[in-house]
Amino acid sequence: MKKERKCFRVIPRWLCHLLLSVKIVLVSVSFSFAQQNTDRVNLDMKNASLSEVFDEIKRQTKLSFMFSNDDVKHVQRKDYVIKNATLDAALKQCLEGTGLEYELTSNQVVIIRKAAVKAEKIERVTLSGVVKDQKGETLPGVTVMIKGTTLGGTTDIDGKYALTVPLSKDMVLVFSFVRMEPQEVASKGQS
Repeated sequence: MKKERKCFRVIPRWLCHLLLSVKIVLVSVSFSFAQQNTDRVNLDMKNASLSEVFDEIKRQTKLSFMFSNDDVKHVQRKDYVIKNATLDAALKQCLEGTGLEYELTSNQVVIIRKAAVKAEKIERVTLSGVVKDQKGETLPGVTVMIKGTTLGGTTDIDGKYALTVPLSKDMVLVFSFVRMEPQEVASKGQS
């Protein structure tokens, strides 16, 4: 006698089968991801290249590796001894001092170059003001842009604007509005 799965009467039978199959797929995906995070790596390699190390880790974890040969060929051969380490710890140890880092996706390790130069802290300035027409009335909806860039904004209902932008010596603001000629104003170090 076959055991029959029971499903609520308000849910059609085909939907029950679909939900069951989705549940199976989700369980297998989460199992494979969990398995990657618990894989242990053991290396005892003498005078090995980094690509040879990746091949050995691939053999042990069943993960595939993506990297540019140009990125790894400059790394000198050396001895790698890693005992019962997590994948994360093993990769960090192997890539230490190489100028390379890795990103782990669902079943792939991607080796990339580290950002060559960290972005320096850029000094910023806030430019603010009120835009008025010739009669002294405020103008809402005026576009205020930094000339030569895509940085800018618009004035609010009271004609006020505030832009926080990187500091520049020769900054020029361009004010434009429908049916009016654009106006350019040099900031001259003012805020």
